[in-house]
Amino acid sequence: MRQAPSESIGASSSDENEQKVNCKRCEDTGVYFKNGSTFLCPCQRTRNSVVRRKYSGLPDYEPHELLEVSRDYIARFSEIRNSQANWLVYMGRSGSGKTTQAFMVVDALLSRREPVYAKVHYYPELVRELAALRFDATAYETRLEDVMAPEIVLFDDFMDVIPKPESFEESVAISLIKKRYQSRKPLIITTEITPSLFPKVMPRHCEAILGRIYEKAKDHMDVAAANATNYRFPSK
Repeated sequence: MRQAPSESIGASSSDENEQKVNCKRCEDTGVYFKNGSTFLCPCQRTRNSVVRRKYSGLPDYEPHELLEVSRDYIARFSEIRNSQANWLVYMGRSGSGKTTQAFMVVDALLSRREPVYAKVHYYPELVRELAALRFDATAYETRLEDVMAPEIVLFDDFMDVIPKPESFEESVAISLIKKRYQSRKPLIITTEITPSLFPKVMPRHCEAILGRIYEKAKDHMDVAAANATNYRFPSK
């Protein structure tokens, strides 16, 4: 199984320019020498943070005020990460700030002192990517392993297009949720499909997906109200 990129000492990859921090102590090597001994330079934390952020694919975004569920997830992540219920889910209407909340949580966790690797996936693009590999079983499974490897995975706009019954798209949704559930790793989901809509859009497999979501995110789920603020519309 493929793993997230390791945090090596010094800038040795093709992303060297992005990793430079212009440290005078270690001259951007990540280590410095004192009295005949080698020490890890404090700037290495900054260097590793740059690597983790680039790997995550987190885009630029306009922050909003964190919801209580987001603040709690960030504050208690050390406790939550290995718990039975370690998923975070935002549901509700388009424009209600679900994606921004998810991005802010990922951003905060990337900045922790303890190394945390995260990966952001725009779900419709991920499905299209997997669809292109559907007739190559080895490549398909390898890509699924890649998707599941990071400690934190974000599926943004999960089930953005409602899959047809027994379709490839439906099987992907079920497979991704089941694999993440079995891995016991954290998952963050944003979706416009609320709990009341799941039985309508996926009647046969509703329990397979929604049941796992409820179990894993029972303490960290936000469903935006029907009249929630639409942040895409200009304020009056």
